Formats: sequence, C-alpha cells, structure tokens
Amino acid sequence: MRKKVFTFLITLFLISAIFLLFGCDNFNLFDILTNDISLIPGEVTLNLDETIEFSVSAGIEPFIFTEVGDGVVPDGIYIAPSVPGTFTISVEDDRNRTAEAYVTVVD
Repeated sequence: MRKKVFTFLITLFLISAIFLLFGCDNFNLFDILTNDISLIPGEVTLNLDETIEFSVSAGIEPFIFTEVGDGVVPDGIYIAPSVPGTFTISVEDDRNRTAEAYVTVVD
C-alpha cells in the first residue's frame, strides 16, 4: 500500500513539473483533480440596480458567466435589473464544469 501511495505522489509531482516547464503558469493540479466549482456568494439579496461581484472558487480560467432572467453579468459583476425577482447566475470554466448562484432583487 505504501509503495502505491508513493508512486502516485511521484506521478503527480512529475505531471506538475511537466506542465510548469511548458509554460502553464496558472496550472493547479488540485483544480484539475477536483470537480468542485462554486460561485461566491451562492445566494444574495440586492436592491434594484445594485451591483455585486461574484468570484469563482476552484475553477480553471477562462470563466464564462451567464444570467437567466434580467440583469447583466460582465466578467462576474452582476448589475441587478430595475424589476424585482429571483435570478440565476451561472459560470462555466475551461473544463466545462458549471456552478450556479441565486440573486433575489427586492424593491
């Protein structure tokens, strides 16, 4: 068992070194091995026309933000619409993993 763990760790180290040598500056092996991606905050309440910036946790750039309903999401900054409601923000990373956040806009 110990030999298998050691071999696995050496393999991960070699893969990381290869990526770093070939110019992958933002390479993070943990991000590749995990499937967790999330938007922060996951839920938020805003007033009409208020803005908030969403950040992505454990994703690999570039990120593509989309919004279902009204509002605007350029590069993770959400501009609430001038009508109340509940809206969904989603993000997709370079590995096609997605995450969602929920915005409630109040009057």
